Amino acid sequence: MNLTGPLRILYAALFRPIASLYLWVGVLFSNRLLRAHWPRALPTPLSAPDTISVVTGCNTGIGYDTALALSRAGSTVVVCCRSKDKAEQTVERLRRAGASGRLLPLACELSSLASVRAAALELRQRVPHVDFLVLNAGVMNLPTLQLSEDGYEMHFAVNHIGHYLLTRLLIGQVRKAVIVLSSDGHIMGRTDAIDDVNWDKRGRNTYDGFAAYADSKMANVLFALECNRQYPSIRAVAVHPGAVYTDLMRHTVSDRARSRMEGLLRRLLRSPADGAATTLRAMADCCEKGGDERLALYYRDAHPSWAVGEDDTAAAAHLWQVTEEMVRPFLDV
Repeated sequence: MNLTGPLRILYAALFRPIASLYLWVGVLFSNRLLRAHWPRALPTPLSAPDTISVVTGCNTGIGYDTALALSRAGSTVVVCCRSKDKAEQTVERLRRAGASGRLLPLACELSSLASVRAAALELRQRVPHVDFLVLNAGVMNLPTLQLSEDGYEMHFAVNHIGHYLLTRLLIGQVRKAVIVLSSDGHIMGRTDAIDDVNWDKRGRNTYDGFAAYADSKMANVLFALECNRQYPSIRAVAVHPGAVYTDLMRHTVSDRARSRMEGLLRRLLRSPADGAATTLRAMADCCEKGGDERLALYYRDAHPSWAVGEDDTAAAAHLWQVTEEMVRPFLDV
């Protein structure tokens, strides 16, 4: 939402608490919906050895369990982590956990556009195609304003800009779909945050880590919208995995609080495996639905849903255009 002056005061006083309540009500009731919507095994196209999925952020959480589910089914997974060592260690953990498909480790530090470019160029030499590009990695609720290697606010750099560049460099090889992990937190994000990535207009002294996270999650929705327009031969889908108990919460819940409340948090929040279900459902639908059948832009609780901003084509086109300029030095000549 794009607000100024008195409306921003109203937003802070009224809308944001209501939106937060909406999100927590979702936490309490969404697990029942998840079980109702995702009780099945992966479809055949997702279990074929020649199906290749690239998954970012594989070393922990939802990314790890997404890679594990795909590899247990027999498909090939490119395991993307921040460093080569982490990627190789994750591959070994996946194999010990029962992964049977081919696993390819790949270093990709999303906060560095040079690293993203190097990863994409390496991957284009290693695989003949990419069926699914799963943009899973992310950061959340950083307590202070941090800038990436390229000078961009870290939530936007990792959650949107790095993934945008990876998509642009690999899109010629993608055969089926791009799946980007968003969040219901996008409802509190601005559709024009790309024009104030580093909080210069809003004031860096007013920086709010959750607001920055929400901005990046709104960008994920708008990215998927415009990606479908730019590349109509494939599908782009944004998914909300739910409130999941992962390391992503380390800046939201202190280590001390987590240790005291771990049992409650594990019962209240989803496991990473359950968090991966919505990603897998979107991938499955991309396999099973015909080319003329319209696929939902946004999924939650392993089911087609809706997102704020999903029809804002002007904001989506503007986001795409500005991001394109940001990454232009790293694109193919």
